[in-house]
Amino acid sequence: MNFTEQEKQTIEAAKSNLKKANVIRIIAVSVMFIALTLYALNVLPQQTLFSALVVIGVVALLAPNLGFGPKYDELVLILQKKLEETERH
Repeated sequence: MNFTEQEKQTIEAAKSNLKKANVIRIIAVSVMFIALTLYALNVLPQQTLFSALVVIGVVALLAPNLGFGPKYDELVLILQKKLEETERH
């Protein structure tokens, strides 16, 4: 499969964005464990814990689409185009 320079740049940007998303997820899980520990020690009220866990969960889910990298649909379009090209040959 041959990719154009623009497609290669999009793929590289996506790889970079994925690495950032993984770091954000690791941080989010760490913050969740800290929040749960604080709740277990009666330092953090239940309502605050619940709010924090919901916000952290949303951030972790949206992490790949946050920032300036290419979105999932752009990568799918590139792969779909390449698949169609290889099927024609």
